[in-house]
Amino acid sequence: MTLTNVHSIYRKNMLWAAIQEMIRRVSGIAFVSRLVVVATSTLLGTALLERIGWADENRLTPSVNAEIDGWLKYPNSPVFAIDSLEIPAKQTGVLENLSVEVNQSVTANQKIGNLDRSAAKLEEAAAIVQSQFAATVANDESDVTFARMIVDEAKIALDSYEQISARGSATDAEMRSKRLAVSQAELKVHNALQALEQAKLKARLAQVSVLTARQQLDNLDIVAPFAGTITEVLCKSGEWLQPGQPVAKVIRLDELRVDCFVSRSHVNVARLIGQPALISIISHNNQRDTLAGRVTRFEPQVTATDDIRVSVVVQNQRRNGEWLLLPGMTVDLQIQPSITNVSKSTRSFPLAR
Repeated sequence: MTLTNVHSIYRKNMLWAAIQEMIRRVSGIAFVSRLVVVATSTLLGTALLERIGWADENRLTPSVNAEIDGWLKYPNSPVFAIDSLEIPAKQTGVLENLSVEVNQSVTANQKIGNLDRSAAKLEEAAAIVQSQFAATVANDESDVTFARMIVDEAKIALDSYEQISARGSATDAEMRSKRLAVSQAELKVHNALQALEQAKLKARLAQVSVLTARQQLDNLDIVAPFAGTITEVLCKSGEWLQPGQPVAKVIRLDELRVDCFVSRSHVNVARLIGQPALISIISHNNQRDTLAGRVTRFEPQVTATDDIRVSVVVQNQRRNGEWLLLPGMTVDLQIQPSITNVSKSTRSFPLAR
């Protein structure tokens, strides 16, 4: 390679660096970018443009065209799942049954499997018997009734001795003995009432034990937390599971999220939440479907190109038993601007997954 060729390549690289800096500064003006492409093509040649990936003019097609309908347009916007979860086992035990497969739809709180329940059923039965016994004891007031009868008899005896004492036939020692008998009988009533109250508390504790045993049984069931589709089955029947161990993965498909980067000059950020949006997709039979959505959030940070990441939530729909949208797809997204002075064009930015 001659020195002349080296200098030529060096000048081209320097020119390309200058062009890149120009594009970065005027990235919000699509027609200037187009002029840069034409100038670059003239100065550097088509081969270099192909090497850097700009030979295709469509790569700089404006992503927003307010002259059409006034809505901001973001092609190739990625679709994300809002809810995706690994369904865990809640208890330790052997997986007795798992009745779901990949791509199977499940409803919210649907039972998809369970651990072995034999030991838990025995604990529930024992708790029920203990609760029934405690309830029987708590409802038995015979001790209280008998103690009150003793009080009544002791008071009758005391009244008789008081009449005898009035005639001078009863000693002071006998009177003190009868009064003490009444006090002792009243104390027995108090003790019987306390014992009855303790029996009622024990009956309530026994009822809690029954509820706890039933909760342990319920925790052996493996339940889908929300309506969705099973994407992966992680265990097989007969495996020993620990609490928190994932059994299957479920993803929610009836509501999805579409993200894009929006220039702050095109929207009023204070009014951005709640703005209407449209999501367009072309199905496998070349039929275009449009779904409605709304802006639900944006990230509180700005990129180097003065863009903010905006999320649109869309209600998914089925056709012929299949969802129109799936996570990982790209769609054409339109957002109604929250201000009226929208620029006529802007550059499209790829969104990192």
